[in-house]
Amino acid sequence: WVFFDPLGSTDGPVRTFATFDPVAFDPDGSGPAPQLDDPSGEVLVMGGDFSDVGGAFDGANYTPGAPANFLASFSVDDGAWTDRGVGLDASVRALTTYDFVDPGEQRDPSADPPPLGLVADPYDAPLSLVIGGAFTGGITTWDGRDQLTPMDFSSPSRPDQPSTVNGTVNALAVIEDTDPDGDGPDEAQQMLVIAGSFTDAGTLTNVGNIVKFGRPNTDPLTADPELPAYEPFLRWDTMIDGGAGFGGGTTGTGEVHALRTWDPADINNTAIAPILVIGGDFTTLEGQPVGNLAAYGNT
Repeated sequence: WVFFDPLGSTDGPVRTFATFDPVAFDPDGSGPAPQLDDPSGEVLVMGGDFSDVGGAFDGANYTPGAPANFLASFSVDDGAWTDRGVGLDASVRALTTYDFVDPGEQRDPSADPPPLGLVADPYDAPLSLVIGGAFTGGITTWDGRDQLTPMDFSSPSRPDQPSTVNGTVNALAVIEDTDPDGDGPDEAQQMLVIAGSFTDAGTLTNVGNIVKFGRPNTDPLTADPELPAYEPFLRWDTMIDGGAGFGGGTTGTGEVHALRTWDPADINNTAIAPILVIGGDFTTLEGQPVGNLAAYGNT
């Protein structure tokens, strides 16, 4: 192994990388919008505190390459960086991929009692790159096309769901979350974990720096298409909503800096369930004393 420079340099710190292979998808399921083709092959995505990428650095001076606003992708096919951060106003700190589930179906209007209005098909996001950072709103997504997409996966017939955090996202991870309610409507599924320094996230308040996102709405008053108040969307959960996990909850003091899913090896032929390792600058978790390191899992 040797150091070399096929990607050029940047004019500011690089904080995070991910690889992402966009896919073709239908943005509104049964709605009228056409399927969107696969826009590219796999790309390398980079986030940080830069405004220019692909330049040259001689040890003292930086020669500009191409403008890029905190987020850029590199395609081997093109051999060049592309700015992906249009609209971002501060640093990108975390990247991961997540395959969002379908929030729900369209409901056609009906005059039968009770009369039901149209609820348009909500946005059914494809496998996406999730982007966290210090920019306004703290979190957004990219599906591989020209623009970033807010994490509001609700019906355009209903009010927008809150889709941001009121601080900075430092870390992202995907976990296999267990069925939280047994015979209830929720199911085991992959969930996106969002962590950093914030108190409010989406529809939740006082969450203490870490939350989960991705389950469809299952509220019995609004999840049934046969009810007038039907409202399909993907919801925000605290870490203790669903799944009986060790240490799963909110940090009471200090922020979260790092997340990592870990599937430990079996011990004496005994399987150990995967856990989410949480690191940061905190001293309590769910009211328990914890010194900067904790785990969340189905023990």
